[in-house]
Amino acid sequence: MPHGRLCDDIRTLPDSLFFDRMNEKQLRVEEEICQMENTGIDIATRRAIVEARWKADGANTRVLLQAICDSWKNGEVLVNFVDGVILLTFVGAYGIPERLDTLLDAVDAAKPAHLPMQYRLHYLMVADVDAMTVGELEQVTCDKFAGGVYYAEIY
Repeated sequence: MPHGRLCDDIRTLPDSLFFDRMNEKQLRVEEEICQMENTGIDIATRRAIVEARWKADGANTRVLLQAICDSWKNGEVLVNFVDGVILLTFVGAYGIPERLDTLLDAVDAAKPAHLPMQYRLHYLMVADVDAMTVGELEQVTCDKFAGGVYYAEIY
């Protein structure tokens, strides 16, 4: 290995210790370790998937599932266990979050197989719209309105 390339590799080592700063080369290594396929997903999503897989490698608790959700970069998610069901509640952004399937797959892979999982999405309600100005309302897309909370069950 030429001296210049070795120095370049050494300079990138600190970034390889953090999931959100991993370069493409280190990410490919981590994906191989986690037995993942790179299916053309953007690098930020791939980093989040690797982080979730690493966090899921251990005892399964609500705290673990929350850690997986915290590694997801497309919105805040709260994890609860209600009446024998794992409930993911999306808070903050309205509508269906980007790459929702990626997060659901990561949680599904980590959760106990016998427990069902549901999620709740957050939509604009009439009270929210009443408080908006016409200018604000003009900036909101129709997918943010769906009549309230949406429940979905994963098996």
